[in-house]
Amino acid sequence: MEQEEQGFGLVEIIVAMMLFGIIMVSAAPVLVSSISASAKSLAIANATQFANEQIGRARGSQGSCDSFQSFINQPPPHAYDGRGGEFALTIVPSHWTDDDVTACAVPGAEKSYPYTVKVARTSDPTTVLVETTTMLAVPGVG
Repeated sequence: MEQEEQGFGLVEIIVAMMLFGIIMVSAAPVLVSSISASAKSLAIANATQFANEQIGRARGSQGSCDSFQSFINQPPPHAYDGRGGEFALTIVPSHWTDDDVTACAVPGAEKSYPYTVKVARTSDPTTVLVETTTMLAVPGVG
């Protein structure tokens, strides 16, 4: 009588595990790089959102010369993402001079200023994730 084999033997299972291990070791760098790319994309998306919010606040302040002057004198806020990452917003000088402050009372006049926002992680402030510029028209400046 011949005996039929049923199931897998120990050697077959060990060979299958070795093959699975080799495949996983070769796929690990791809998985690690995709996780890193995903984290970087998320940081850039958050930084873009924070920059756009700051531009929106700047546009909201351009209703009068005094409100724009008050806005320019405030330090930019720090922003936090949902994962606890902190982002620093940097405002590039907007060419707002002392002469413009004294010229705030010119009725009917309007002057445009470039307003640039740079966003970087607080942990690595030298690497700018996002930089955006807009022109702000400020009424009352001659």
